[in-house]
Amino acid sequence: MGARVLVVDDDAMFRRSITGVLDALGYHVTSVDSGDGAIALVAREVFDVALIDHRMPGLTGIETWQRIRDGANAPGPVLVTAAADGGALAEDNGMAFLAKPFGMGELRAVVERALAQRSGR
Repeated sequence: MGARVLVVDDDAMFRRSITGVLDALGYHVTSVDSGDGAIALVAREVFDVALIDHRMPGLTGIETWQRIRDGANAPGPVLVTAAADGGALAEDNGMAFLAKPFGMGELRAVVERALAQRSGR
């Protein structure tokens, strides 16, 4: 696989957990704790997929995506949230959706869909 995945979440334990799972699946993972951090990183590096938590201090996941989506190397976006309206928010903003809590199979499937969607641009 070897795709580059960016994990954006303010919860350090969640970031470590997801990073470990994605790493075990063969992805190259980088994580940041804020939308501002993600914006700065995407300006410097290329990622294939970004898993972006919706509810974070500062910029929300949607606001973060809106600021990086028009870049030349915008990653395939996945909104990660337990919010009841998460699916609709993701769809309205052209993002894949991953509902918390989720299993490893769901995580793998949504990352693969985001990769396929990005390569189809």
